[in-house]
Amino acid sequence: MPALDRKRRKKAYARESTREPGAQKASLRSKAFRGAPPGRSKAKHPRGRRSKEVKSAPTPPPEKREEPPKIEKTKTPKANDSKVRQHAGEIALRKHFEKLWHGDVLNLEKLSAGSREKLLSNLKSIVDYIVKSRAVRKIILSKNALSDDFIVAICSAITSGVVTHLDLSHNDITAEGARSLARALQSSTCQLIDLNVAFNRITKSGVFHIAGALSFNENLEVLDLECNHLDSDAGAALGAILTNNKSLVTLNLSRSVLDEERGYGPIARGIERNSTLKTLVLKRSALGNKGSACIANAMCKNQSIRRLDLHFNKIGDDLKAFEEMLKENTTLRELILSYNLVGPKGARSIAAALTSKSFLSHLDVRYNAIKDDGADAIANAAKRKRDLNVKFGVNFISSARMESLITIEGVTVCVEK
Repeated sequence: MPALDRKRRKKAYARESTREPGAQKASLRSKAFRGAPPGRSKAKHPRGRRSKEVKSAPTPPPEKREEPPKIEKTKTPKANDSKVRQHAGEIALRKHFEKLWHGDVLNLEKLSAGSREKLLSNLKSIVDYIVKSRAVRKIILSKNALSDDFIVAICSAITSGVVTHLDLSHNDITAEGARSLARALQSSTCQLIDLNVAFNRITKSGVFHIAGALSFNENLEVLDLECNHLDSDAGAALGAILTNNKSLVTLNLSRSVLDEERGYGPIARGIERNSTLKTLVLKRSALGNKGSACIANAMCKNQSIRRLDLHFNKIGDDLKAFEEMLKENTTLRELILSYNLVGPKGARSIAAALTSKSFLSHLDVRYNAIKDDGADAIANAAKRKRDLNVKFGVNFISSARMESLITIEGVTVCVEK
């Protein structure tokens, strides 16, 4: 009989579990838990034994906790930000470019594609570190295909008065980048001494910006503008640099197309008025005979230039203007006339000037066509000076004559090809 009662109870529980919660509760109180006071339940042991009655206490409502007041985050001061950027810049320099950083020189020439990306991504922090730490004086960034946007960022290092030498040659700088450089050069805190922007894409408008800045700048001593997009239209700007600036010592205008009077004329007038320049380089500038003669006539009045480089300008065999220049100019020490189609007639003109009161000490006439006659004329003039270094090189000179040139006492003769 007890087993039968258990089966009945199980069936009753199964039926009650399928009902709604309220009805199930009432049914349980009426059938399974008859006689039990409210709030108590007769729990059955799995084996059928009765367990002790457990009083279920009502759960108290959850207490409302007061939320703590929100604390607004204060912005870190700018000084801390600069320290963080400075630290990040130093980390970037030492991590990626430590092998290229020697003392106060940072040589980043011709970086790989990956290193160039690291440079551009860390540029702001690196420039901030250079400015704050004053650890770098010379920066070389040539051959990296850098655009005008990069120049805007690097100009803060120029105006800080920290960097004195900047090499930006062989990049993609245009007139807009030259304009940014000009603004930096006009700054009163700029201490830049050497600026190299050779082999870029700066046009005449960019040179006008630089010329305007150099009329105020009194620190820049070396300017290299070789192989930019400069033609005769830029002659006025180049002449203005020579006329107005009072600090430049070396100026390189090579590989410009100055084949017309409006190109070389302003440069010649600037040479006449300039009193500080020591070296003028006009290699491969398409001057021709007229342009080179104009430059030589201006040199008669100049008393500061010591080195004049006119390599590869197709001057020809008429060097009368250079003969007068060498006779009147007392400061010129080095003249380079290589690759200029000079023949025996031109060599004799040079020799006639050397026999007078010329102060020339270095003469380069390599790769012309002066032949034996021209070589003899220059050699005889050199014997009298005894302090002249002549570079003959390849000039259609016979081997026997070249051997005799080597034996001249007191004269250094270069016969290298």
